[in-house]
Amino acid sequence: MKKTKDKEIRRVAVILLHDDEKRILLQKREESRKYLAGFWAFFGGGIEDGETPEEAVRRETREELQMELSSPKMFEESSYDLEGLHVIVSSFLHPCFRKDGLILQEGADWGWFSLKDSESLKMLPHDREVFRRAMQIIS
Repeated sequence: MKKTKDKEIRRVAVILLHDDEKRILLQKREESRKYLAGFWAFFGGGIEDGETPEEAVRRETREELQMELSSPKMFEESSYDLEGLHVIVSSFLHPCFRKDGLILQEGADWGWFSLKDSESLKMLPHDREVFRRAMQIIS
């Protein structure tokens, strides 16, 4: 992890899988997680040294859902600060119309949520905004 003057920089890649009902798949993070325990978030994770954001999002999706992405499309890069970290997020969109092949490998729970449904979830404000911007693209 690189450092700024006073914060560690963490680069992550996340996938926003969306279905034909214009819902996005989210996971509920386990209570034992160091960061954002119990929050609803996108699937994905850290970008490893030498890895591109697309390589990372493909790897993370395989690890977390046992799904191969055919053509993830990065739609934005954004950032936020959290507990001494500066997090840079590469966000990708990908359709997912065949849900029966997904297998949850990480997280306490998961579900498909519309924008309206997501408003009642415990989410990081940054993620809520990414969700809104993604919905503008897929709607």
